[in-house]
Amino acid sequence: MFEIFNTREIALFFWSIIILTWILSKMESWGSFKKVLSTFFSDKIITPILLSIIYAETIILILALFDYWDLKFLKDTLFWFIGSAIISIFNANKATENPDYFKKNILDNIKFIIVFEFIINFYTLPLFWEIILIPFLLIISLADKIFQDRKEIATKKFTTGILTIFGIFLLSFSITNLVKNFEAFASLNTLKIFLLPIILTVLFIPFTYLLAVYMKYENMFIFVGFRFKNKQQEFNKIKWRIFKFCLFNLNKQIKLRRLQSFSYIMSLDDLNKTINEYKSPVANNG
Repeated sequence: MFEIFNTREIALFFWSIIILTWILSKMESWGSFKKVLSTFFSDKIITPILLSIIYAETIILILALFDYWDLKFLKDTLFWFIGSAIISIFNANKATENPDYFKKNILDNIKFIIVFEFIINFYTLPLFWEIILIPFLLIISLADKIFQDRKEIATKKFTTGILTIFGIFLLSFSITNLVKNFEAFASLNTLKIFLLPIILTVLFIPFTYLLAVYMKYENMFIFVGFRFKNKQQEFNKIKWRIFKFCLFNLNKQIKLRRLQSFSYIMSLDDLNKTINEYKSPVANNG
């Protein structure tokens, strides 16, 4: 029977509490904290998260109906949602400029790194060492990213070397335990846990895709709308025409928005000319 939380997860929780306490202590007053909360719970943030929870629950219900999901996967599902799902929601704006974002998202989750991370997280160190290693590796990782951004090659080689050594150590530790306890590892339950985040991520893509489509429409309508403050009826026709042309095709939205003539739409006729320009062979080859 699997433990509810492994030592790495307990250590992460421990440091999360400390960091959260430190952040709260730095806030000047309760008013500052209220401002942070009001920002987080604004409609533009909380609505997609609430909708994503409903969508994720629907996915889990479907998986449960097919006997793939039960309560023992609750912890792994929560970690997936807090990590992968929430990050994909906040990264949906990247998809509004790059329709290949979703393809890359799938590939990133199916690459061998998933196997690598899964094996490493399956076997963890004693709690004392996990508590010590997590902040150390976090600081080294942040330093490595900073040195990369600053293009300090020599220093980055040092930090990358440290991360590589620890990566090899953790992988060796995990593989050694895997060989010693292969029967416990090679089970249907382990396979399900391994595949669960991949399945959830793939099934969650339609939600993030529709969110990106909505965000793109919002961006396009705001960009055009300020010219029609006193012409709401015509603006509604323009919005409907854009929607009829693009529907749920994010690639069409992106290409239409990038046309130079889209920046000068002052009427429905102007929009129709822009759409005709989009349909022209020159625009499609560009």
